[in-house]
Amino acid sequence: MKTPFYISCGVSELMGAAMIALDIKMYSTGGLGVFVFPSLIGSDGSLLKLSLRFLLLSLAVFSPSSSNSLYEYQIYNSGGEVAKAEGKADEAAPVPKEIQQEIIASPLIGNIVPLNRVTDQVFASGAMGKGIAIDPTDGVVVAPAKATVNLVFPTGHAIDLTTENGAELLIHIGMDTISFAGKGFKTYVEAGDIGEAGQKLIEFDLATIRDAKLPVITRSL
Repeated sequence: MKTPFYISCGVSELMGAAMIALDIKMYSTGGLGVFVFPSLIGSDGSLLKLSLRFLLLSLAVFSPSSSNSLYEYQIYNSGGEVAKAEGKADEAAPVPKEIQQEIIASPLIGNIVPLNRVTDQVFASGAMGKGIAIDPTDGVVVAPAKATVNLVFPTGHAIDLTTENGAELLIHIGMDTISFAGKGFKTYVEAGDIGEAGQKLIEFDLATIRDAKLPVITRSL
C-alpha cells in the first residue's frame, strides 16, 4: 500500500501549506503527561510564560491529587479484605483447561502438496485457515483423529469434524466436485457421529473426478 500512502502524504503537505498561506489557525489536543507543556501557547504567541504557569499549577495540585489516589487505593484494598473476612469474596476463577498435544494424521493416502500451490485461491491464500493439500492415490477418506462429525455435505464431497481436543477440521475432496451432486461419492457417517482415528468416513471414485477434467487434490484444514 505504498502508493496510497505517498499520495496521502503529498495531499497533506499541500493542505498544510495552503492553511499556512491563508493564515488558518487550528486548536488540537496536546500530548499526555509532561509532553503537554510544549503545546501550551498563549494568545500572544508566548510559550515559555504559559508553560511556567501551568507547571506551577501542576505542582500545586500534585499533592492533593496523589493523596486522593492513594486514599482510594487503600479503601479498595480494605474493602476486599473485609469481603474476604465475611466470606463474600467472589469465587475463584475456574482453572483453564490444559492444552494437550494432539496428533492429527493424514485423512488420505497420497502425496502432500503445499496448500499455497493449489489452484483454488480461497484455500491457497489461507482464507479458510491453515492446512495441507493431498494428491490422493486412494479414494478413501478416514478420520485423522478421534473426532465428532459436525457436518457431512449432502453431495459427499466435504466433511467437517471437531477432534476431542477441540481442533476443527474441514476435509474437501477435489475441486468443483460439488457439481457431481453426489455421483461417485459414498458417505459412511452422519452429523453427530463420533469416529475413531482411522475410521472410514467417505469413499470417492478418482476416475469420475479425473474423467471430468477436475483436480482430485483434497484439502485438509
